[in-house]
Amino acid sequence: MSLLRNFRFILNLIIAASSVVLLKRKSQRKRKKAAHWVHPYLAERSSKGRYATDGFHSLALMAICDASYRFTYLDVGAYGSEGDCNIFKESKFGTDVLHDRLDFPENATVNGVKLPFFYVADDAFPLCKRIIKPYSKKNLSAEERIFNYRLSRARRCIENAFGLLCSKWACLKKTLYCSPDRAQKIISACCMLHNFLITHKSTAYCPPGYMDKFDDENVITEGEWRKRISSDSLYHTTFSASAGRPSDYGKYIRNVLKQYVNSNIGELPWQRRAAFVE
Repeated sequence: MSLLRNFRFILNLIIAASSVVLLKRKSQRKRKKAAHWVHPYLAERSSKGRYATDGFHSLALMAICDASYRFTYLDVGAYGSEGDCNIFKESKFGTDVLHDRLDFPENATVNGVKLPFFYVADDAFPLCKRIIKPYSKKNLSAEERIFNYRLSRARRCIENAFGLLCSKWACLKKTLYCSPDRAQKIISACCMLHNFLITHKSTAYCPPGYMDKFDDENVITEGEWRKRISSDSLYHTTFSASAGRPSDYGKYIRNVLKQYVNSNIGELPWQRRAAFVE
């Protein structure tokens, strides 16, 4: 019991000492026996399932990271029986994003047009003022394929952040056999310790070659972390959801960015080859 009390104390201490924005949703089923850990990226995907027939309770972690792979915002939730498509809009993170309550810098000028700052996300999330995701329709134009390539390149930061997290913390590689509330704290503490190690012990925690890297010719060398994550790892859980109707302003922002990355000012010399349009 003493060891358990110390464990609880340390968990709470780590969370209290962190400067990362942490949001927790209270569990409605605290007596259930376990929790799956699932992940979205930058504002990314979530939920391996919900409270399913196997009797396991699902957790969703929605997170944002910076260019140094540090998590800057966490929303750890026990969403019970809510469907995948409701997880984002019911979360505190989703509410804040959709109602524009987060602290963003002033608009910046891109190709002569003032645009808001935004998060880069995948197709599981709604296209809106603060979330930009790839074009998902069939028969994409060359310009749209190039935009999707540039956006996916930017998303590698959060993909690598989660890859590093999952490959280093053994408790996140499998089911957590504890209450959802305890699982929330464990996941949060792992993310915060990840931030500390990235900041203060980056070479030991993330040695050279551990993360994906592009060379000057845009040839990617995949990071060592990819070899340390098995096919059944929680890293590979997905969010199969309906993202909802895109906003007109979100579509406008994406089109302006598409024009910019295909212009003489914003293009990269090898992007057409990388996007398989030549």
